[in-house]
Amino acid sequence: MVRQCPACGAFIGPDDDFCGECGRPVDRQQQPPSQAPSPAVGLTPPDRSRLTRPAAPPPRKRLSPVMIAVGIGLALLIVGLGGLAVVLHSFRPPSPVVAATASPAPTLTPLPIPTEPAGPLRDLRSLIAPEPVYRDDFSNPASGWETEEDEDTKTSYADGEFRIAIQSANYMAWSNPYPPLSLADLAIQVDARLVEGPLDNNLGLLVRCRESQDTQDTDDFYWYEISSDGYYGVVLRYNDDWRTLIPWEESDAIQQGVGAVNHLQVLCAGELCSFYVNDTWLTDVVDSTILSGTIGLAAGNFDEPGVVVHFDNLA
Repeated sequence: MVRQCPACGAFIGPDDDFCGECGRPVDRQQQPPSQAPSPAVGLTPPDRSRLTRPAAPPPRKRLSPVMIAVGIGLALLIVGLGGLAVVLHSFRPPSPVVAATASPAPTLTPLPIPTEPAGPLRDLRSLIAPEPVYRDDFSNPASGWETEEDEDTKTSYADGEFRIAIQSANYMAWSNPYPPLSLADLAIQVDARLVEGPLDNNLGLLVRCRESQDTQDTDDFYWYEISSDGYYGVVLRYNDDWRTLIPWEESDAIQQGVGAVNHLQVLCAGELCSFYVNDTWLTDVVDSTILSGTIGLAAGNFDEPGVVVHFDNLA
């Protein structure tokens, strides 16, 4: 299975000896045996901005003795010229007094302070149909969502909800309905709840999932993710590479803690997708890499394993 760097979260290739982002040596003894990733298990996206380390300050520059001597010489020269200017000024004839005309100071007009937060680029709520073309409350374990279990992750039906559990650190898992849906413009919503595990996690919706065109054993998709400590982001997985479209941002609209339910919603029309949580708009993404595909549910964790997430009321 594929892994990510435990120091910075960046992807570690199977032949890499060092992390390409932070330079941490790869511990081969902790690497699991190489095998093709399953459709439900993959790598947690890198570049979690709130976990990045600050850059070290630049070293102080030291002055050489020659530069110090030149500096002292310039200082003495400036002092000498200043004294000469004082002597010359003392012998100048007095200047005629000119009456100054007072002019009013310019009036500074303060810029208006925005009172309303930014809104979506376009209101896509017209995509919400009175009757959904697809819905699942996960009360029927035979409704078609992929279930799988290995030593690292497990996707399953549980207690009338869909459950994703992560047993290992720095992993994620996802599941899609079968047969896959073919959706271009769409509005999708689901309730997500952290059942147990660390709040430093990521969980959410996949949209426009499809089999990779160049890498047939992986999936492409957009992942709208939130964390149970109040952050959200959007990433693109394309041809087994991850690209951060919206880096992690904090939002008071996200319900935090174990047991908190968050209502997630994604609306897409063409290359524009809008992302909501608990009926609050968070961000927009304009990207044309993938314009259609199926949907999915995903969850993952970072340094601390043990995340268990339940999903319900998908439409």
